[in-house]
Amino acid sequence: MTKPTTTGTSTVVPLRVRVPADLETPVSVFLKLKPLGATFLFESVERGIQAGRYSFIGMAPRSTVVLRDGAVTTTRPDNGGARTRPLDPTDPFAAVRDELALQPRCEDPDKSLPAAFGGAVGYVGYDMVRYFEQVPLPEQAGDADLPDFQFMFPRTLAVFDHVRNEIEFVTTAAPD
Repeated sequence: MTKPTTTGTSTVVPLRVRVPADLETPVSVFLKLKPLGATFLFESVERGIQAGRYSFIGMAPRSTVVLRDGAVTTTRPDNGGARTRPLDPTDPFAAVRDELALQPRCEDPDKSLPAAFGGAVGYVGYDMVRYFEQVPLPEQAGDADLPDFQFMFPRTLAVFDHVRNEIEFVTTAAPD
């Protein structure tokens, strides 16, 4: 369910379901969801050795933003594919900020949504330092062929609650 807001983005009502996780671990759930498109697993650790309260499994990207070879590609599976533009070296994260501004906001009147829901996950490669500092970078070794950065805005999260021993699946519907 979506409805427009005054900012041009939309507000969505998340669909949620909780299931017991007595016989599951975050890794086992990730492996089961991988054929359905699970793309990341974030585990949490506290005090260096103890498991934290939550683990997050993300899937169904609403959009992705990738910087490779000086070009930023934004892909939106629901709205017609990909758009590539040159990187603005004075503001390398502009495309990520722009995409974040376009993401729908979730209604959460009781403030019970997991804090990780509604944002982006990704990584920034070491070589991104060249946009912020003038440092010599070694020649690229090997053929990893990784992008400089990659961010995903997941539509669906599986939130593994280690205290309650349950998994909450949270998703939003695709736009109408």
